[in-house]
Amino acid sequence: MGEPLRHIPVKLIAGLISSKPSGFYAAKPFLEKKFGRIDNESDTFTFSCTSYYEMEFGRDLKRKFFSFKKLAWLNGSYRVKLYTNSVERKLSEKNSRTIDPERSRRLPHRTNNPSAALRIDGEQGSRRLPRRTTNIDPGYISPAKLVLFTTKNRNHRIYIDGGIYAEPELQFIKKSFRAFPWTYPDYRSADYIDFFNSVRSDYLEQVKNYLVRKAHAY
Repeated sequence: MGEPLRHIPVKLIAGLISSKPSGFYAAKPFLEKKFGRIDNESDTFTFSCTSYYEMEFGRDLKRKFFSFKKLAWLNGSYRVKLYTNSVERKLSEKNSRTIDPERSRRLPHRTNNPSAALRIDGEQGSRRLPRRTTNIDPGYISPAKLVLFTTKNRNHRIYIDGGIYAEPELQFIKKSFRAFPWTYPDYRSADYIDFFNSVRSDYLEQVKNYLVRKAHAY
């Protein structure tokens, strides 16, 4: 029988999507306030693998990743996604916009209480939604995988708590991160994987130092 052991700490990451670079840097102080200093920042990538976000954010979308120096424990990790959702709402444009109900079905959820975020217009049957300026996808890197947090359930996602699911997005095999069958197309790209491999290398050095300090404490 295997004995349960406490996991080693993980490295938090956040992937951001916005039509303007200012969206990334508006989110940065909120993220650092909660998760600590950013120690790795990716290049700005073109995000063109899907049109899913175009109705909300417009076209010519960009993607950027941050990783955070302070290592994190997975206890209560669902709160990471709840917090980034709250940051998205804080950064939303003050003026809501009217969206056709047929088209709005494709919009991603942006709150745990949809009724508080939209108003149904009785005359026209339209919906008024606060327009986000930045989408934030948080997750973490461990030695064996990269995991994302999400509010959407799928057959391969594991419920953790608070309406949040965990999805293994990449697995580390043969000296590199590699895709699962369900991995998002952009997460399969060489540019993303090169960045994640680099973050993982930094993370392993941090974990090594953590384990050495822990051993010396006994």
